Order: sequence, then structure tokens, then C-alpha cells
Amino acid sequence: MAIDRPIFIVGPHRSGTTLLYGMLSKHPALGYLNRANHRFPGLPGFAHLLTRLGAPDDPQEAQHVWDKLWTLPDDRMDASAVTDSHRAFYPALVERVLRLRKRARFLAKYPRLSLRLDWLDALFPGCYFLHVVRDWRAVLRSTIERKLKREKRGGGWFGVCILTWREDQALPPDASSARIFAYVTRELEAARARYPGRLLRIHYDQICADVEGQMKALCAEMGLECTPSFLAGLPRDLKCADYKWRDHLKAERVAELRAADPELFGRYEF
Repeated sequence: MAIDRPIFIVGPHRSGTTLLYGMLSKHPALGYLNRANHRFPGLPGFAHLLTRLGAPDDPQEAQHVWDKLWTLPDDRMDASAVTDSHRAFYPALVERVLRLRKRARFLAKYPRLSLRLDWLDALFPGCYFLHVVRDWRAVLRSTIERKLKREKRGGGWFGVCILTWREDQALPPDASSARIFAYVTRELEAARARYPGRLLRIHYDQICADVEGQMKALCAEMGLECTPSFLAGLPRDLKCADYKWRDHLKAERVAELRAADPELFGRYEF
């Protein structure tokens, strides 16, 4: 069965991808991966059974699915990285998930896929990419907060595995976070020329300001019907928290980090 235009939400961690994923997952045409899929990446039938028996069905990144066959030193994967194992596993998994859920199209969100667009397109021709755009300073504040929490729990690297991610572990959290943002954003900007009409940008602050208008426009671009039930289920009390970076980041330090690429960072200050 041909898989009809899957949708992949991308962008740096903490840019609003989870918010968009949660909203779009309520669309009646879209199927997604949940916690059981994450725990049992190669057993979609068993995962579906667990869900029917009461396991949580909220949408998940499902890292164990997307990294199951990842063997490269960083997250950069183009069409040449597709293996026979990838072709055997991923389309079959998505097809099975959609059939079990009785959904027409697939939705996924995982920031590390931001550097795997060509790999995804080779596996799922015609897929859509949704790049969630957010003020880099807000992304930085939120990423630092999550990085520190992860370190306290003894966790490892948090963020997209860019080319320099191993060396970057020695950097202060704000510097490594800014470097991830710049690298991922440059890659996504460059990819727009390769995927005209399929790599769409949506701004976090604009979602918060007009969720219904943004969802209507997005659905129209992706060929999704904006059903009354979908619109009725959208949150109505979203508040943009981008201003919070001012309470956590010193202006002098922001200026130092911006100096690494003032043109790029300047374009992502809203």
C-alpha cells in the first residue's frame, strides 16, 4: 500500500514542536506513534493491543522507533544513508500503524529528524515537513532548562546530534544550545529549495495568537480537511511564553552568542 503524504514535524528541540504535534494528532485523518510504539518499536500490533487495553495513547516522539536502525556518528542522513533494513522496516511499520488506527495519513514529530529530511523523503516520497519557527532566545532558555534537568537525572546529550555534538558536550549549556539552533536552522532553510511546497514553516508565536487561523491555513496547504470536530478540539487559551528568556538570560551573554552568526540569529528574533 502506498503511504499517502506523511507529515513530519521538525525543528530544534523546545521550539514548539510538541505543541503542534499534540494539536495535529487530534485530526481524524492522522495516525501517530504512542508510548507503546516507543517501547515496542518492532511490534505495532502488540503496541496497538496494549493501547486498546488502556495504555496511554498520547502522541510520542518514539525515539526508539526512529533511532532503532541509526548507526551513524551524527544525525545527518541523506538518501544515500537508506539501507535495505530501513526500506523493510519503516514503510511497513507506518502502513501497519495506519491500518490498525484506521487513519489515512501519518504524523510524526522528532527534532532529530531535522537532519534526516532527504532520508525520510527517500522512504516516504511526497512527505511533508513542518518546520516550527520560534525566537532563538526562547528556544535557548527552554533548552538550557531541560538540559540541566536531564543532567541532574544522569541523562546524556539533549538535542539534535549535529556534526560537532560530541565536542560540544564540553561547552556551557547556552553555547551548545545556540550552536544546535543555528546548525539545524541553517539546514532546514537550505532544504526549502529542495522541497518547494512541502517544507512548510509555522511560527510558534503565531500559533499562540491565532490557533484556529493557523491550523486552517496549515491544513489547506497539506491537503487536510479542517473538520468541525478538529477545530472544536483546538486549545483556546494558548499564551506565548517567549518573553520569559529575559528573566533567565543576561543581555551581555545573548549578545556574545548572537555574535557567532548575527545575520541568522537576527532573523529569528521576534
